[in-house]
This record gives sequence, C-alpha cells and structure tokens, in this order.
Amino acid sequence: MVFWKFPAISRYCLNAYFFMKGISTFLSQLSTVLPDTFTSILFLSNVFCITPSFPDPED
Repeated sequence: MVFWKFPAISRYCLNAYFFMKGISTFLSQLSTVLPDTFTSILFLSNVFCITPSFPDPED
C-alpha cells in the first residue's frame, strides 16, 4: 500500500507548481517570449506529478 505517500507527493507537486508559476509570472514582466516556455514547463511538470510512474522501493 502506497496511498500514504500520495499526500506528501501531491503537496510537493503543489509547492513546485506555485514556485514555477511565481517564476513565470515574474519573468512575464521582463519578457513576452518566456511565458510560453514556462507554460509548457508547467504543463510537463503537472503531467510528471500526476503520473505515478516511479517505482516503489518498498514494494
């Protein structure tokens, strides 16, 4: 059972999401090209966080 790990993983992904969102918001004030790049990065990071494709070492 690995359900107890998901809260920590989702919390980490949520922190990473807001961190990246803050960076993209900050850079969007400096440039008009970078936000598109960070939007794709946010999308990829969300797909990585949502997809539990990592192996469980204790299983």
